[in-house]
Amino acid sequence: AVLCWAPMKADSTPLKTLFDKHIRYLVPLYQRPYVWTREDKWEPLWQDILSVVADLAAADANTSPPPHFLGAIVLDSKWGQTADLEVRHIIDGQQRLVTLQLLVSAAAAVAAATHCEQSANILAGMVENDKNFWTEPDHRFKVWPTNVDRPAYRAAMNGGQALTPEGQRIGHAHQYYVSVLSEWADELGETVTQGFRLLTRALRDYLRLVVIDLEIDDNAQIIFETLNARTTPLLSIDLIKNLVFRRAEREGENLDELYATYWSVFDQEQWRREIRQGRLKLPRAEIFLMHWLAMKTADEVSPSRLYSGFQRLLDSPSAPKVAATVDEFHRDSVVYDSFETQPLGTRERTFFDRVSALDVSTVYPLLLLVFRESETVLSIARRRRALKALESWLVRRTLCRLSPKNYNRFFTDLVRTVKKDLPHVDEVLIKTLRQGDAPTTRWPTDEELTEALVNHPLYWNVAGPRIVMVLTAVEYALRDPKKAEDLTVPASLTIEHILPQRWRDHWPLPEGDLVAESERERHINRLGNLTLVTSALNPAMANRAWAEKRKELANSLLLLNRLLCYENPKIWDEERIDQRSRELTLRIVEIWAGPNSSYWLS
Repeated sequence: AVLCWAPMKADSTPLKTLFDKHIRYLVPLYQRPYVWTREDKWEPLWQDILSVVADLAAADANTSPPPHFLGAIVLDSKWGQTADLEVRHIIDGQQRLVTLQLLVSAAAAVAAATHCEQSANILAGMVENDKNFWTEPDHRFKVWPTNVDRPAYRAAMNGGQALTPEGQRIGHAHQYYVSVLSEWADELGETVTQGFRLLTRALRDYLRLVVIDLEIDDNAQIIFETLNARTTPLLSIDLIKNLVFRRAEREGENLDELYATYWSVFDQEQWRREIRQGRLKLPRAEIFLMHWLAMKTADEVSPSRLYSGFQRLLDSPSAPKVAATVDEFHRDSVVYDSFETQPLGTRERTFFDRVSALDVSTVYPLLLLVFRESETVLSIARRRRALKALESWLVRRTLCRLSPKNYNRFFTDLVRTVKKDLPHVDEVLIKTLRQGDAPTTRWPTDEELTEALVNHPLYWNVAGPRIVMVLTAVEYALRDPKKAEDLTVPASLTIEHILPQRWRDHWPLPEGDLVAESERERHINRLGNLTLVTSALNPAMANRAWAEKRKELANSLLLLNRLLCYENPKIWDEERIDQRSRELTLRIVEIWAGPNSSYWLS
């Protein structure tokens, strides 16, 4: 259905009406990049065109096939001049218009290559303005995409390939249409000239768009958002881009400079790729945006309310001009990027690796607040002390199987608390964490952690990557940095049950001893029965007896395994599992100091 708001005008328009005039249809820089793909859009469009050509070929002098509608576009009625060219802004429909131009350009190139000069000239006139009407080379293009796509579009329309990763879809689209048109022309053989005449008629007269012309008083931003809400929705980051640059335009900012300096990065693939956030998969830019808004507002932010949250931030009475907000947003995105690139061996890198294994993303608003601050305000020593306390709280709660249910609220409350005294974030954080006494906020004591790790199963109750992280931390703690070689523990280690889960073949108990069997089953998944091995060694050891497994583990480079073999030369049983659980727990208690530790007094 066509959306109509009086006094806007909506007309059914053939492509020749749009593209025969000397004009430039500009995609504003605040719109998203080109995103159409072959399977969803390019192929169906080509098949539709072939159907129209077939209908034209079958028609006689007294009949005419019906037009084929390609949907709606919205053009802003405000226009200016580029030399002698009329200029219109594409408020909605840029994907259609860019794709149509790539297709017509490809058709013109193939027509010229097959010596169909008349069709080639007519088609070329649909994509390029006459040189007498422009003064700059890029003004010859009748459709001009958003900033990030322009190098690739220019290269494709000139017969080349995409120049930048962001524009590869444009290059691939043009190549796809050149390929299918070339195959089609080859199949026509001697009738290729007639075929291109029919194709040219189909493109010019029988492909139609509903063109919605906005009047002066129409609100282009509201119409843009409404149209996209009723079709395939834009990303929230794209809607925010639209909002930001329209406001910046009203505030008299240089939009090209603002885009190039602060926003262009968010149109790149690294920010648009989807990553997992809890149970959802979201573009990385939107995950950052969610954390950033939570950090700014000290309130929970739903993934479905990113746009309204950003809009409220801009509308707040204390909000600076939009350019300052965009500058801050960009600077904090660099901080967010740094979470993945901290130098190896630093306290920060260790922290982020462990948080990644814990899969606790709700802590990121707090981390953005802490890491964005300069060293003159917040010292590195205090920041590292805060990270250590936060890591202890998270790890201990994980190992004690305490619920992360209210972490969103807890960490946004922490953001609000820490903002009051950011230079002393470590003291504020430690004090707040130690005061937590509810199941959702408690920092487990040494006694609680020991009970959980020594007397209860760990495997199956705590996710594998988290167990690997804990045992890796123990491995590093076992080494004397002054004597041990500088060995990096591989990231691909897997968990091995020393006494195997399938123990009956090689680890028999007296037949019928149900008490002993029950006791064994209770010990199989405890901390003391778990170690780390390479993925190749794990299946190789399988369910073998202790004597055979010990030979394999003795060759390990991990102290975790070498000590295990040294201290247990003959037997591995339930008693030794309990003993090793206690020993490992003592290490874990030291690595992640608890709320009552004297460490926090230093």
